[in-house]
Amino acid sequence: MPTDPGLQNERTSLAWQRTTLSGLACALIIARLVFGESPALAIMVAAVAIIVAGGLGWLSGLRYKINNATWHTNRLATDGRTVAGLTLLVMIIALGATSYILLG
Repeated sequence: MPTDPGLQNERTSLAWQRTTLSGLACALIIARLVFGESPALAIMVAAVAIIVAGGLGWLSGLRYKINNATWHTNRLATDGRTVAGLTLLVMIIALGATSYILLG
């Protein structure tokens, strides 16, 4: 059975999209919980999470295009920007959750 070498890249891209969307949903839920205690903080958490998730979505699309273009070369095609963006999104979620606990 022949295999398509582009499928691995596509699956990775879809996994990044799912991770971004679930991180954004989690951040928005945290922002909704924080809203009862501090509306300004909740709006800030939601706004930053939306911006970071948008950037992460853009980076994952860019990562897909770069990997697709350099599939048959022996060099590293992408850097750690996507992972750094995901780390930032998780930190926003953690800070929002921590503020909810401390304010509540």
